[in-house]
Amino acid sequence: MVLEEFGKNYLLLGLRIGKLIDGYIDAYFGPPELKDTVEKEKPNSSKDLLDKCKVLQKELPNQGFIEERIRFIGKMLGAMETSLEILNGHEFPYLEKVNRLYDIKPELIDDSVFYKVAKELDSIYEGSGSLAERMDTIQKQRAVLENKIEGTFRKACEIVRERTQELFPGLLPNEEEFTIKIVKNEPWGAYNWYLGNFKSRIDVNTDIPNAWTRVLLTAAHEGYPGHHTEHVIKEKLLYIEEQRFEHSIFLIQTPECVIAEGIGNTGLDVLYTPQEQVKIGLEELCPDPKKEFSLDALVAENEATKNFMALINNLAIHAHVDGWSDDQLIKYGLEFGFVIEERLRQNLLFIRNPLWSTYVFNYFIGEMLIKKKFGERPSPADFKKLLTKPVLPSDLV
Repeated sequence: MVLEEFGKNYLLLGLRIGKLIDGYIDAYFGPPELKDTVEKEKPNSSKDLLDKCKVLQKELPNQGFIEERIRFIGKMLGAMETSLEILNGHEFPYLEKVNRLYDIKPELIDDSVFYKVAKELDSIYEGSGSLAERMDTIQKQRAVLENKIEGTFRKACEIVRERTQELFPGLLPNEEEFTIKIVKNEPWGAYNWYLGNFKSRIDVNTDIPNAWTRVLLTAAHEGYPGHHTEHVIKEKLLYIEEQRFEHSIFLIQTPECVIAEGIGNTGLDVLYTPQEQVKIGLEELCPDPKKEFSLDALVAENEATKNFMALINNLAIHAHVDGWSDDQLIKYGLEFGFVIEERLRQNLLFIRNPLWSTYVFNYFIGEMLIKKKFGERPSPADFKKLLTKPVLPSDLV
């Protein structure tokens, strides 16, 4: 595509910020010559980039874009401005920073929600010992063997891909494809790296046991109709066909991440009912269904554990607003009885990570916004809007 000066400068700004913030650029598949230019040049100063960002903000209304694009690009530039102001030494209060970056307003979830979850899980996980110990024992028993993880995840991805194609016929291009890589020593459980040209690499982290009960959800979140699907469709429809340059770069500290994680978290509920999800897992992914809970118990377990991300929400606020130490956060998390210390410490790696410390809310709030707008099981028609349009979090409020 032929880029006007504004589009070129917008992409250059994002790429140049990426040289100052490690991990800032999640994906780029725009004009390769722009990436080559930035890779060869010395890093720009954050002050210079902030000035360039403000120029783009001033020029945006005069580009002749439709209102949808002006609003979307404006929010992206506002988030970039905030990242650059932080690099320049401006200290925002934590929740204000989250709002400026992601267009959301996190709030503490009442602890009664977590006590209710514990009560529900306690009735499902029978036996002796604490609830957390019982759950940990079962989760370890459910762990997919490391030499079978890649094959199991690939099978799950093929299952949700087929269903995605059924519900959204003709939306995915024939050339789309993905690979799977097993990794360790990461703060996240799985990650979709979108490579452009309708291709992704899905990394699966084996630091935490990968229970078969989570594999279908992860495949939907990272693959179909989640991250891979969203990136492929927006590259095809928005970037290639409509020549919207802003959709050839995906930046971590921006509002579109909230929608992306919301899509990832709700995608499986669009494809299948709760009962269908468990049935597929038992029949296709479970190593030994005879040793498992009943279908109804597994459904109840899945529904209860959906609130786990709400607990991460609270941990992040207590960490960065209330200044709690790791020990205080661990004590708080253990109080509810359904999470072991090892898992909490893994989550704290994410919460304390400079890049992800503000990102952590996007999963819970992204899902909450989508389901509040479209229902617990969004229809394919409503979900298609999220996959094909530049939706912002504030659009769903």
